[in-house]
Amino acid sequence: KMENELTHKHFFNSPAVKQKFSEVLDGNGQQFVASLLSIVTNNNLLAKATNESIMTAAMKAATLKLPIEPSLGMAYIVPYNRNEKQGNTWVKINEAQFQMGYKGFIQLAQRSGQVTRLNAGEIYESQYKGFNPLTEDLEVDMSAIPKEKEKVVGYFAFMRLANGFEKTVFWTKERVQAHGKKYSQSFSSKYSPWQSDFDAMARKTVL
Repeated sequence: KMENELTHKHFFNSPAVKQKFSEVLDGNGQQFVASLLSIVTNNNLLAKATNESIMTAAMKAATLKLPIEPSLGMAYIVPYNRNEKQGNTWVKINEAQFQMGYKGFIQLAQRSGQVTRLNAGEIYESQYKGFNPLTEDLEVDMSAIPKEKEKVVGYFAFMRLANGFEKTVFWTKERVQAHGKKYSQSFSSKYSPWQSDFDAMARKTVL
């Protein structure tokens, strides 16, 4: 791990790499690289990931001009393992993956200037009355205040565009879980936002 960390520092502090980030970040490559190295060295699994996979994941966030600090909820760089056959043996490869946060989607929507309303959140058992997938009418009792530890039955997202177009999405919690397991390679990793902040990832999924 120590060797790998030094390699990460050497790789990402190289002028060529900083230049690449600066090109897409209007000259703020130095700050982004410092943030990236802090995230990588504070995560045991990510510290074992290849420089190439970290670079690819980080460049996606940089191109979208989204900060990668996990606390901001805009974008995440998370580790995952995959098995690769080398000769007759299977080898575990540690890689990094870019994951968009739900606040990242909101940020991009705001920048577009086309979205006048955008919201996503949880619907609790006492609030839910029904959802019509044909008309996209979500019937909820928002006057019902959820009790402590009350079950979340699903997640909604609502959008209104400047031209008046509206869209509502509602997914059950089970559907969100199935989607996360199917499409996120890092779903079951303890470092994945799916495990540390499921509600935020569920909001992102419906958004």
